[in-house]
Amino acid sequence: MKTKADAHRKDVTFEVGEMVYLKLRPYRQKTLASRRSEKLSPRYYGPFEIERKVGMVAYRLKLPPHSSIHPVFHASLLKKSIGDHTVTTPTIPRGLTEDMQLLLEPLQVMEVRKKNQGKREVLIAWKDLPTHEAT
Repeated sequence: MKTKADAHRKDVTFEVGEMVYLKLRPYRQKTLASRRSEKLSPRYYGPFEIERKVGMVAYRLKLPPHSSIHPVFHASLLKKSIGDHTVTTPTIPRGLTEDMQLLLEPLQVMEVRKKNQGKREVLIAWKDLPTHEAT
């Protein structure tokens, strides 16, 4: 059984100073879904530089100062960055807590409409998110 399981596994190692992308949602969690369509939300964030190796399969990353998540991640959550690092993908959301909950603060009401039987729907712009991310 072990040989069959190991057939699809690969040993991933990174060097200190390498740039890697970080996968914050290893399982489809609703906590980071700040978009209307979770399918279209980014899967990887970064690239971030590896600061040091912690243990056999964990790495400490240089995260931005505003991120409030723990900077040590398992190697399975990292993906090596290849090529030019000038193109950036989305950064870690500002309202992300240590337990991967996205705390959003409403900024303003953009639109109000009435639906069936007089129910109201409100379109809200969120703080630290672009206007096209309004829900």
